[in-house]
Amino acid sequence: VVNWDSSWSHTYRRRVRHQRPGCYKASFVREPQVSCQLRILILGAQRSGTSLLSRMINQHPEIGVPQESHAYNHFYNIRHLYGDLAVRKDQELLLRDIARFGDVRLWSPALDIEDASRKISGPGFGAVFDAMMISWANSQGKSSWGEKTPSHIDFVDPILVHFPDIKLVHITRDPRDVCLSMIRARFGPKNFFAAATAWNKYLSKMTDLKERSTSRKIIEIRYEDLLADPQSVLRNLCTGIGVDYSDSMLQFYDDRHPYNTDLTNLENLRKPLMTNNAGKWRREFSPRAIETIEYIAAANMAHYGYSPSRDILPEISKPRQLLYKLDNRLKRIVSMI
Repeated sequence: VVNWDSSWSHTYRRRVRHQRPGCYKASFVREPQVSCQLRILILGAQRSGTSLLSRMINQHPEIGVPQESHAYNHFYNIRHLYGDLAVRKDQELLLRDIARFGDVRLWSPALDIEDASRKISGPGFGAVFDAMMISWANSQGKSSWGEKTPSHIDFVDPILVHFPDIKLVHITRDPRDVCLSMIRARFGPKNFFAAATAWNKYLSKMTDLKERSTSRKIIEIRYEDLLADPQSVLRNLCTGIGVDYSDSMLQFYDDRHPYNTDLTNLENLRKPLMTNNAGKWRREFSPRAIETIEYIAAANMAHYGYSPSRDILPEISKPRQLLYKLDNRLKRIVSMI
């Protein structure tokens, strides 16, 4: 885990201290516009099928989707530390640090930093991010890019400013199955109360985004529909983003590049679509767990068409909520040992 306040900022200050005064003051020289046919932002709560969907889209002959970048949630709020991002050298410093300290260092194939630097075609943070994405997509013979970092739900506003024509794709999954998957993962919530709270918080952010972006179409995909009829769902997706459908999208498991995820998820991504990977919560969760998840997520479940197991759900007392929170903290600490 990178300590952003110490190792990263120390590196930045050390670099800047050794620069000659005024060496970054040259005006930005705009390069010829780099071509990118299409940009896609894939959104979805953790364990909702974002990895599966991104791998499917990455198999399209025109679209490259690398692993999660975390560029905005790790670097956007500290962009001012890089000086003037209308200056090329400051942008190159930012790009190199994203590639060195961020999750981009885990991309496979690796990002060609020098090529990405040459592709910076305008001022600002967005131009740096765009150059990285275009460079990686081009290295795969693709003319368009897709980005999948669930945490970027908190940075949709600047992303939309940087890329006004970007296509938004949102995948949802039954929160009861999401909670089951979250609990089994090494990172993240460790009980059904915390997992349901995380899912509900994410979906509430999506609802807020829709209310604020009434003029922008968000392509909605249900994980369960993707499992049941993948070809139809992917055809509709391709129509929505403006590309021709390709059967290669169903061969996502042929991609053998390393992928930074937990072992179970990685194994699932390396075999054909698991059409029975829905509704496991019915067998795995106790009635109390199901009632708790449904109570927390009731409004968003109704909004996205997921029916509760019973009409009247018992309220969760304050002491019980506190116990769930303490239990989650302890389990998360133990899981990291």
